[in-house]
Amino acid sequence: MKKYEASIIGLGKLGAAMLACFAKKQIKTIAIDNNIKRLKELEKFEDKNNEKNVSKILKKYNKNYFLSSDIQDAIYKSDLTFKNPSLTQIN
Repeated sequence: MKKYEASIIGLGKLGAAMLACFAKKQIKTIAIDNNIKRLKELEKFEDKNNEKNVSKILKKYNKNYFLSSDIQDAIYKSDLTFKNPSLTQIN
């Protein structure tokens, strides 16, 4: 089982920007979103939120993170979990 230093739940504007920052700092991160369309965008290094440099950073540092929709797996495989404050419920 691979161990991550951090997990991020919710990959909207805040979560995607946080992921880019962590990836650039070489913090191994598992990034979670329940929106499969959003995960597919980020897999292609596309940020529809148009946050400055997020797409470019994610592409350059793509070995430092893993995208998933499995929240429980992310929590168990990471040392620290960040949840977007706008998310009111985690299923």
